[in-house]
Amino acid sequence: MAVSDNAATFLGINNENEFYSAHYLSEVFKGDIKETLDGWNKRAEEEEHYQPPFKRLSNLNREYFAMRERLGRERSAKQRTQMQRNFFKSLLSVLDIPWAPANVIVGKDQELPVLSRLPNNSDNEPAKLWVLGALDINNEGCDPLSLKLHKDQYIGDGPQFDSLKNTEWYKLLNEVIFKVDEPPRWVLLVSDSQLILIDRYKWLQNRMLRFDWSEILGRRDDLTLKATAVLLHANSLIPEQGE
Repeated sequence: MAVSDNAATFLGINNENEFYSAHYLSEVFKGDIKETLDGWNKRAEEEEHYQPPFKRLSNLNREYFAMRERLGRERSAKQRTQMQRNFFKSLLSVLDIPWAPANVIVGKDQELPVLSRLPNNSDNEPAKLWVLGALDINNEGCDPLSLKLHKDQYIGDGPQFDSLKNTEWYKLLNEVIFKVDEPPRWVLLVSDSQLILIDRYKWLQNRMLRFDWSEILGRRDDLTLKATAVLLHANSLIPEQGE
């Protein structure tokens, strides 16, 4: 879906197969996020060192483009994984999502590297949000869903149950992640160029929100930054999880 303010959508955010209806985006969305933005702005007025998430997101532009420049020269999958994870950690901090990478058991002798899960408490409550990283090993700007899980993406020195390596993330979502006993409602699939917001209830219709980092952090359009921060924030996806 083409993005423009006149269409009540935002530069760098693609509303694929109407993840949200056109009516919602054009008539309702800006009003819905106003309360969240007002709350962030009020907190910024009251707390000297607090910055609203949309401002922190805007401030990631230098780190992001420095990462992209380094990735353009780096060929080691292990180093590329670490470089982009440094950015992912900063991004999740902006969204008030804890950084908690771990290999998660998803089947018999099967693990997946997961960067964060929410809720992440110790009460055995099923995680409703998973954050996953996709590695574009050839630096081609590929769709994260078409990228394959690389062995160097597993967390720690191992040994790991890495039988799912070399499998595309699209297939992993269809056949593994959404088939576990207690699957997440939400998935953030992040690469060095994009983030895809996936709702399990809309997945079978290929409905998703796709965020283009070069557009969002390059243009730093105020409305787009605010929309991105609200849509991806921990409290929007899992209420009362963020700070």
